[in-house]
Amino acid sequence: MRSKIMMLVGLMALLAVLGQAAAQTPTADDVNNVAKELFCPLCTGITVDVCETQQCVQMRSLIAQKLAAGETKEQIKAYFVQQYGQTVLGTPARKGLGLTVWILPFLALLLGLVWVVYVLRNWSSKRRNGAASDEETLAELPDKYLQQLEQELRESE
Repeated sequence: MRSKIMMLVGLMALLAVLGQAAAQTPTADDVNNVAKELFCPLCTGITVDVCETQQCVQMRSLIAQKLAAGETKEQIKAYFVQQYGQTVLGTPARKGLGLTVWILPFLALLLGLVWVVYVLRNWSSKRRNGAASDEETLAELPDKYLQQLEQELRESE
């Protein structure tokens, strides 16, 4: 009986060690989850998860090692920023000159909306003020065209 208990305890210890080792080994999805947020330092606009250069293969291997060591995604990204600069993230910094890149699209959108409101108000006020004269002009159009047609027919004869 005692040997069975010892064997059971040994088996449980072995399963615990194997489970812990399996939990520390990052999967390809874990590596790609980090790699898709990093850009290849050699290529333009290609993320590390899909780039096949030797540099990116090494970067993915390093990401796997760092994940196995227990580092977080943010720690790994900070390491690559330290090695390659802010461009490896593919997004500008949210301070200094990089802040303008974040603000400029929203500013342009706001200015565009202000312009649209101005144009619509201007158009609707002109329309309200000139509605009566527009109706008179529309009523006169058929007569003008008819007279012009008759005149051109007389001239062509």
